[in-house]
Amino acid sequence: MRNLWPQYTPNGTNLTIWSPEADAVRLHLYQSGDGKDRIATFEMRSHEGYWTQYLKGDQHGTFYTPGIYAQAVGVNGGRAMIVDLKKTDPENWDEDSGPILHHANSAIIYELHIRDMTIHPSSGSRHPGKYLGLVESGARSSDQLSTGIDHLKALGITHVHLLPCFDFHSVDEALTNNGQYNWGYDPQNYNVPEGSYSIDPHRPESRIREFKTMVKTFHDAGIGVVLDVAYNHTGRTEDSNFNLEYPKYYYRMTDDGSWSNASGCGNETASEKTMMRAFMISSAQYWMREYHLDGFRFDLMGIHDLQTMRKIGRRLKAENPHILLYGEGWTAGPSTLPDTIQASKRN
Repeated sequence: MRNLWPQYTPNGTNLTIWSPEADAVRLHLYQSGDGKDRIATFEMRSHEGYWTQYLKGDQHGTFYTPGIYAQAVGVNGGRAMIVDLKKTDPENWDEDSGPILHHANSAIIYELHIRDMTIHPSSGSRHPGKYLGLVESGARSSDQLSTGIDHLKALGITHVHLLPCFDFHSVDEALTNNGQYNWGYDPQNYNVPEGSYSIDPHRPESRIREFKTMVKTFHDAGIGVVLDVAYNHTGRTEDSNFNLEYPKYYYRMTDDGSWSNASGCGNETASEKTMMRAFMISSAQYWMREYHLDGFRFDLMGIHDLQTMRKIGRRLKAENPHILLYGEGWTAGPSTLPDTIQASKRN
């Protein structure tokens, strides 16, 4: 299986997608993240279902039509950006590490929504509703009570559980101060932080650096970071990034050709398929390695098959024995995945 992640170097970048039934694949390059200023188009080369294009020179900052392995995106996620991830690391990032967790049941977890935690004026935050606002030291309410990370430290927790903060599509990232709200369970770009929690959603590097800074600040306080992930469905269906790359492959279908919908959100992904399983495993590894995450909570885990979840567990724990993994052992509706292999409580 080929490496489907963008492969950046200062000398050139290789982009690859897997779409074995496509007759042709075009790669469009753009000057900015809103996708209105195309600067080049390439006919990608095909070999055994993989389509590749090598771009010479330092392509950091070049935007392109997003693929499912995009690592950076422009505002609202409609265009991916080639990124030198080293440029997004906060100071001393290489020395950062999370807490040691010898037993899962010794974890004390606080589940929170990044926006909720500091959005009210009483939080006293300089960056309300943002990654940096969550970890801002010294914030006080009008009654001089500790808020944000100082409040969390005082609680004596070991881990924060962040409701989904990968890039989701229901909030307009360009208009984040007008009361828009969503929990985040409508994935758009799985491997990129959500832009509405960034102080500068128009700069792709900013949301990445701010997310890493948030993680490091929690780690410096002895608190681990768990990300709530919703690999079980996408926010859109027909025009999702999965479906645009390979129509219907990444989803389960019913006998009559309609979308299976155990998520209650219009679709469900097919973790038992080779490339969906590979995506889930490598995506979780990517978040753990690149963002130093200490755990994952899997939304509607019963939609996933046991073999995939066990492989994820083995891969992640081989690299970090202290990683915390848990999920919802049920579905939100009937699935075409047989009950006997669902990652549910009864199994």
